[in-house]
Amino acid sequence: MDMQHFKKVIYDLAQRAGFTVVEFHGPLATPNFFAALMEQRGKEFAVLASINSDWAVVSEFEPSVCELDFIDSADVARELKYCHGIDVISSKVLNGPFVTRSYLSHNDVKYWKPQSLGEALFNWWD
Repeated sequence: MDMQHFKKVIYDLAQRAGFTVVEFHGPLATPNFFAALMEQRGKEFAVLASINSDWAVVSEFEPSVCELDFIDSADVARELKYCHGIDVISSKVLNGPFVTRSYLSHNDVKYWKPQSLGEALFNWWD
C-alpha cells in the first residue's frame, strides 16, 4: 500500500458514494496507517488503511490523538468491496480481543501489549 494507491481507492469511493474528501494523512514513524478524513451530509468520519492493507472506519481522526473509535459504515464497506474487493474490518472485530497476525512484529506486540485487534493494526507505536 502506498499513498497513490490509497488516494485512488478513496477518490473512487467518494465519487461512487457521494462523499467529500477533506484531507489525507500518510503513515510516518507514527501512526502506522493511511487516513482519509471524509464528509457525508455534514458528518465527518475517516477511512483508514494499514500499511498491511487492513481497512477500517472511525468516527473521527486527529493525527496527534492516539485513540480511535471504530465504527461500521455499510456504504463504505459495500463500495470498497464492490469496486476494489476490499473487506473492511467490522468494529466488533476491531474492538474485540487481540488476535495476532503473521505480519505483526512479535517484539512490538510483546512490548505494547495491545488489548484489541484494532489497537494492534492501527497504532502510534514507534
